[in-house]
Amino acid sequence: MVESEHTPDDAGVGVVAVTTKAAGPSPSSRNWAVFAHLSTFSALVGVPFGNILGPLVIWLATRREDTYAERHAREALNFNLSLSLYGLMLVVAGTVLLVVVIGLAVLLVAVLYFFVFFFVWLILSIVAAIAASRGEEYTYPLTMRLVS
Repeated sequence: MVESEHTPDDAGVGVVAVTTKAAGPSPSSRNWAVFAHLSTFSALVGVPFGNILGPLVIWLATRREDTYAERHAREALNFNLSLSLYGLMLVVAGTVLLVVVIGLAVLLVAVLYFFVFFFVWLILSIVAAIAASRGEEYTYPLTMRLVS
């Protein structure tokens, strides 16, 4: 989009200033990007591995045609893969500690970590979807770049 503005300079002669604004992603691209982030919630309604499958399907569908939606789907996929791996490591560590220590405190800490993971996942996915709807890029924190 090109805009021009006619302003007089000190000598009274008109000066035309031309500025360009980069057109953002199309509404369709934004919708796909938002859906990539929100599709992770399919795990909440019982879809096995829905937090990974949702972004994966969108990434595979958009990776050749829509770079904006592809970047967001890849970011959501990497975040959910990373969070799943972190969760798996915590489950293994918690199980080992529970067996070795056999303490109720370990179980309580594990439950606390579960709720922290859940709320971090929920909040960051919503923040990313809002950024995608605005046409902005978003990078999840603590994400391993497994899919590039």
